[in-house]
Formats: sequence, C-alpha cells, structure tokens
Amino acid sequence: MGHLSRDRRFTGFTVTSALTYAVFFACRSTSSFVLQDIYGALPTAFSLLFAANAAGMLLAAQLNGFLLARFSPR
Repeated sequence: MGHLSRDRRFTGFTVTSALTYAVFFACRSTSSFVLQDIYGALPTAFSLLFAANAAGMLLAAQLNGFLLARFSPR
C-alpha cells in the first residue's frame, strides 16, 4: 500500500473515484428531501423523477461503453 500511495497517478484516480462516489451517495440520500420538502414534489412525482434519473444514468453508462469501444480512455 505504501508503494501505491506514493504513485501520483494511482492516488489521483483513487481520490477522483472516491469523491465521485461521495457526491453520488450524497445526491441520492438528499434528493427525496430536496424534491419533496423544498420543491413540494408529490411522492408519485418524486418516484417518476427518480426513475427518469436512473434511466438517464443507465443510458449514459451504455454510451460510455460505446465510446470506450471506439476511443481509448486517455
């Protein structure tokens, strides 16, 4: 682990990934409060918005796979 923690490239990718997941879970855990309490969305509307967001993330992941097949990650 000491060798990996001194590798700047590995540390950069690890920190970026950790922050991405932190923001993802923070968004997921607070989205119901924000949409329902602050914006007044009904529970049915929230579930539809949540489903639309999930579908959008699924499509983005599929697009990412397609683009990675055509282009290098760099």
